[in-house]
Formats: sequence, C-alpha cells, structure tokens
Amino acid sequence: DTKVEAAINYLRNVKQIPIGGTSAGCAILGGTYFSALYGTVTSSESLGNPYNRYLTLGHNDFLSQPYLSNVITDTHFNNPDRRGRLITFLARMNQDYGVVGRGIGVDESTAVCIESDGTGRVFGSGTTFFLSQNGLASKPETCVNGSPLDWYRNRQA
Repeated sequence: DTKVEAAINYLRNVKQIPIGGTSAGCAILGGTYFSALYGTVTSSESLGNPYNRYLTLGHNDFLSQPYLSNVITDTHFNNPDRRGRLITFLARMNQDYGVVGRGIGVDESTAVCIESDGTGRVFGSGTTFFLSQNGLASKPETCVNGSPLDWYRNRQA
C-alpha cells in the first residue's frame, strides 16, 4: 500500500468518514478505475476497439470501499468524448472481471461523496450520471481486441 492509499482506506473504513473527490480524486474511487497508464483514450477509440492500448484499467488493487467495489467513475463527463468510453469501461469490467458494473459519470466542478452506509451525495455545479448494467446476462455481444464494441442487445439496450 502507498501512504495515500493507506490513509484513504483508514479514513474510509476505520473512521467511517465520507469519501469523494473531483477530477482525479473522483477517478480513483471505484473498485475498477481507468489508470491512463499510456495516456488518455477517447470515446471513438474505446468504442472502436475496447482493448485499445490506451484503455488500461486497474481492478481491486487500490482503494477498498465496499459500496464502490463494482463501480468505475469517469470525470469531466460534460465533455461528450467521455461518454462512450464509460460504456466501454463497463463492458471491459464485465468481460475481464465478470463484474456486473455500475458507472458514475461526473461533470467538471462536481463531486460525488459516499457515506459509510453507501449513501451518495452530489455537490457542485455540474451533473452526475449513474449507469447500471442489467445483470450478467446482458454482457456485450462483442468485446474483443481489434473489433468495435457491440453491446446493443438487439435493440434492448
């Protein structure tokens, strides 16, 4: 554990304080997170190839937060080029980790704070979007390297 990781986990899990953040502080909150190991990825790049080399995810190796274990966040969501990539993040969570994921898309100047009981509150001037996958049965039709993401569910999505 890093000192930052240990401090956040202590404050969250022992002291039971609400936890939240904006921008990078929000991006690390979920059990799965976009690590940006090789840089950023756009919606068109991630939807065009869900295994694009720039789409790097971390999973259950940083923060330990029970209510956010199957969640991934994406920030600056008021940028339209972020919206499709959050869908791709959810598809990858399902494909790679067998997780029925939930996504939180957060605009700039906005924070989502989670209480110790799992209650969330939104603060700031922007909008927050909460996305949920409809069970493991609704996994993507196509989520492979080199092919566009297909998660249309025969017009049921």
